[in-house]
Amino acid sequence: MDIKLRHLRYFVTVAEELHFGGAAARLVVSQPALSRQIRELERELGAALFARTSRHVRLAPAGAVLLDEARATLAQADRAIDAARRAGRGEVGRLAVRGPTGCRYLDDPRQTGYVQDGWNLTGDACAMDADGYVYFKARTDDLIISSGYNIGAPEVEAAVLAHEAVAECAVVGVPDEERGQCVKAFIVLKSGVSPSLELERDIQDHVKETIAPYKYPRRVEFRDSLPKTETGKLQRFRLREHA
Repeated sequence: MDIKLRHLRYFVTVAEELHFGGAAARLVVSQPALSRQIRELERELGAALFARTSRHVRLAPAGAVLLDEARATLAQADRAIDAARRAGRGEVGRLAVRGPTGCRYLDDPRQTGYVQDGWNLTGDACAMDADGYVYFKARTDDLIISSGYNIGAPEVEAAVLAHEAVAECAVVGVPDEERGQCVKAFIVLKSGVSPSLELERDIQDHVKETIAPYKYPRRVEFRDSLPKTETGKLQRFRLREHA
């Protein structure tokens, strides 16, 4: 069935509600937008899926046939998505949520980026523990993927900052031919501390002992200051530009 999954989800929701208003509320979309999506699906199939009245709708014969096929298609798609994308317990991944709340951009191209196959893809990198609790690790913009590992920049920064010689730190991912990306730390040392290769290695060893060894910064650059906004927020994107 070569039909957009989003259209099928809308169709199934309307078919189960048999009311465009109720279905729109469940999907957190406007009723006109939902009706437009259904009409697009009907045009694509060349058949009327619903018989509409002033108060409610009912399934047309073609709609009744499609409903069972759509449910099976969506269930198969959900299983494939879960198998392909679901992070393991304790593994950092992008948080995706599904339900009556979430990010919706009506008639806006951003919708296709933030909502895919019924899942609201957030900008948060999280991990789920053995009990099902979800813990925030980093914004996905600050997530570094190195040799297949997902590494949160804030976690590495916290480990670096725990070193007695470090005053400030910013961590970013930089291109690496072997690993895809590698972790790089930009470090401002405390007053009176001089940068050296020995200190660099000591900081790296400290990080290895504090968090998982594969997360340590393979590259270190000592700086006098770090780029920030007027309110003091760290600007990692400027460091990426010059990394």
